[in-house]
Amino acid sequence: MNYAHAHLVLNHVPVILFPAGVLLFAYAVLSKDDKLKRVSFAVFVLVALAAIAVYLTGNEAEELIEDLPGVADRTPVWLIGRLTRTRIRPLSIPAKPNSQPLAGCPKAEKG
Repeated sequence: MNYAHAHLVLNHVPVILFPAGVLLFAYAVLSKDDKLKRVSFAVFVLVALAAIAVYLTGNEAEELIEDLPGVADRTPVWLIGRLTRTRIRPLSIPAKPNSQPLAGCPKAEKG
């Protein structure tokens, strides 16, 4: 298992366990069960540890896949903003030194 595979596997742990922990905690509060509250807090600790592991494997995973064909240099933030209908300002930080901006990406205003 390489860093990219570990990152993808670990990335799903917080996504699945956090809502489960919230539901478990809500049930523990409603049923006034202290033991279930402690279990739900343990789930939150596991989520935090998994999130740290995801963060630590992210750069190594990116290094492994960045030169593969079909892998984009960066996420077009302006497109995400349009899809979600929010007002997200585009980032003007290049993915790599001397890299060209994405075609059609509006430039961020300076100032």
